[in-house]
Amino acid sequence: VVGRPGEALDLMIRAFQLTRTLIPSLSLGALDTALRIVLDFVLERRLYGARAWDLPLVRHGLVDAFVDLTLVEVVATSAARALHLRPGQMRLRSAIAKFLAGHLTAASLASLAGFLGARHYLRAGHGHGIFQKILRDHAVVPVFHAGSFLLLETIHLHLPDLARARRSGKPPEPATPSSFDPSVDLPPLDERALVVWAREGDEATAGLADLESRLGPGTVDLVRWLAAQLDAEAAALPAALAAEGRDTGRTPQSFDRARRYALLHAGAAAVHTWAAGGESAFAHREEWLRLALRRVAAALGRTDRPWPDPDAEALADELCALHRQDRLFSTVSFPLGRR
Repeated sequence: VVGRPGEALDLMIRAFQLTRTLIPSLSLGALDTALRIVLDFVLERRLYGARAWDLPLVRHGLVDAFVDLTLVEVVATSAARALHLRPGQMRLRSAIAKFLAGHLTAASLASLAGFLGARHYLRAGHGHGIFQKILRDHAVVPVFHAGSFLLLETIHLHLPDLARARRSGKPPEPATPSSFDPSVDLPPLDERALVVWAREGDEATAGLADLESRLGPGTVDLVRWLAAQLDAEAAALPAALAAEGRDTGRTPQSFDRARRYALLHAGAAAVHTWAAGGESAFAHREEWLRLALRRVAAALGRTDRPWPDPDAEALADELCALHRQDRLFSTVSFPLGRR
């Protein structure tokens, strides 16, 4: 492509979109393994005459990491499927997937380290030092692309178009079940359909109201809250951009707006994944969806999570069952090799 810089740039952008979509697999594998190591530990560790696992704070903490893992998974899976189904959205979708994978996983790994205590520093002992190796190896993921600033800037560049479409009442075409159901076959990848700018919008954040009739009372309130947050962000954006002037896109406030939109996208992806269901009975559970939306809400500053949380107790049993059966910690049913 020497002498044809336009084609070189086009090729580079396509390569970025493809690799960004694949990188979340590093985070998913790291968090799945780390969660198993900590779960083994708390099931064996005795505290105050009982297992550490019997303490509600421990169970809820591990369930939080489990839910974060599934949030990363549904965002990454839907982004990978969008390569085939909605390639015009990939500049935005791939940036969101990579940002959330690195940062949600890093936060969950740090939380899980607290359950191991000083053991998580060791390169021997429980888990034969694998937890410490995971922390060391995964540390590079969140700092790809200039410490994630490039990812956040990419997301923020798309916010004016996304907000304008939402305010106009003409959001992108809502997601189809095939976008979020891994059991549905995909058409061949057409890499020529990948574009520099995602003008098609974001299918994940559209069509949430159409799903409300299928949700229980507690869940529908959270989905309505999610949609209200998207509307509020869209309404506030013009004034925020005007106040920042030429610096918009590179201020702490703009990075925070991009982070919030990425989290709202994750919540919406969880809703559509629940609605699609696929072959997994677990992905159809409203307990999981409520917890996923509460995790998003907590990351955005909402602090009204119930305690003790009956949804977390239900997923704690699910987490143990998946571990006992040597199955992937996932919204899809996938068997692992026997230990």
